[in-house]
Amino acid sequence: VQLNESDPTNGRTAVSYPDLQAWRKQSLSFEAMIAYGNVSKDLQGIGEPERISAVWAERGLFQMLGVQPLLGRVFRKDDPLNVVVLSASLWKSRGGWKSSGCGRKRILDGESYTIVGVMSDAFQFPYRNPRTLLWLPWEAPWQYAENRNYRVDFVVARLKHNVSTNAARNEINVISKRLEANYPQTNEGRRAVITSDQKTIV
Repeated sequence: VQLNESDPTNGRTAVSYPDLQAWRKQSLSFEAMIAYGNVSKDLQGIGEPERISAVWAERGLFQMLGVQPLLGRVFRKDDPLNVVVLSASLWKSRGGWKSSGCGRKRILDGESYTIVGVMSDAFQFPYRNPRTLLWLPWEAPWQYAENRNYRVDFVVARLKHNVSTNAARNEINVISKRLEANYPQTNEGRRAVITSDQKTIV
C-alpha cells in the first residue's frame, strides 16, 4: 500500500518524516514502511551522457518487496549512499552484458557510484512507472529527524499477514490524532491516507 498525508489546507501532501517515524514505532499493522521518491540523474562515462529516471529509497526497499536481483545483490543496511542497483535494460544498453557488471563504477551527476546489483526487467518499482532505470539508497539527514516540516515524497508499506487495509487505516489515524494532540502547530487536521491499487481508502 501507499501512505500519504492530507490536511485541510493543502489536501494530499508528502509525508512528514517524524510522522513516518511515529507510524513505524506505534503501528502494529505493518511489516515495514519505506520512504522513496523519484529523481533524474545524468549518467556519464560510457557513450553519450544520458538523463535517466531513477528512484531513491531507504535501504530496506527490496527486502520489503520480497524481490531478488538478476545479478549481484540489493542494498544492505551498511551500504554507503554511493552504490546503485540498475535495471537490466540499462545494464545491457551500457555494455553490462559483457560481464556481471557488479563492482563497476558509474558516474551520476558527476559523482562515482558502484554497481552492486541488476534487477530483472520483470521487476518495476514504482509499479506504475515503467521508465525507472536505477535505484539509489537514501537515508534521512540526521538534522531533520525532529524537524516536523521535513517531508519525504512517498511511503510504500507492507501490511502484516491477515491485517486488513481498513484495520490499518483505523490504527494509523489513531496515531495521527495522537500526533495532532502532541504537535498542534504542525499537525492540526493532518491525517494519513492509505492508497491501494489506485483506490484511496481514507
